Amino acid sequence: MPIEVMLTIKATDISKKFKQEWIFKSFSGAFQEGNSYAITGPNGSGKSTLLQILAGFQLPSKGEISYWLGDIKIDPDQYYRHIAFAAPYLTLPESLTLKELLHSHFMLKETKNGMTIDGMIVSLGLQKAENKLIKNFSSGMLQRVRLGLVFFSDAKAIFLDEPTTNLDASGIAWYQNLISEFKISEKMLFIASNQSYEYDFCTDTIDILRFKSAKGIS
Repeated sequence: MPIEVMLTIKATDISKKFKQEWIFKSFSGAFQEGNSYAITGPNGSGKSTLLQILAGFQLPSKGEISYWLGDIKIDPDQYYRHIAFAAPYLTLPESLTLKELLHSHFMLKETKNGMTIDGMIVSLGLQKAENKLIKNFSSGMLQRVRLGLVFFSDAKAIFLDEPTTNLDASGIAWYQNLISEFKISEKMLFIASNQSYEYDFCTDTIDILRFKSAKGIS
């Protein structure tokens, strides 16, 4: 059996500026599979911005983000092959039904452990909505789908921005169960949040406020 090559994400002295204000400065670190990182701080402090930069969705104003498989540096155009990202502000195609959306998404992404579309719908708890148009979903149902697209993907790195936004108590319990069920501890996981129940299982914490004054990671 071939040895699986591990993914590493390296942040080298990155800083982000918006207009005339530095959102954060001099953030560095090397992040690997099997570790989970909570990016914490108050609303508006830059958590989402750092998460998006680490995922390759935004460019830093200074510094560099790089992805590595072993000692091979990955072209930025190929980052998407290795990541899955969920956030409440990401839109879903409203003209598709849930079943059509899952089929479409997993034509481009590998499924985790060969999950079937029907199995995904059961895991989402949305069996009665499988043929319902996405545009008619409630905000809580939409967030379940966003999270499901991440958890059901065979991605090495997972990025979650405020993952339980719009979820009720049963939805939060569902999210916490998925974290355990899908063995997220085997992945590289980043969670941007100021709600401890969303990330209290993480192995490391990145306090974004420490990088306002260019300090470090705990």
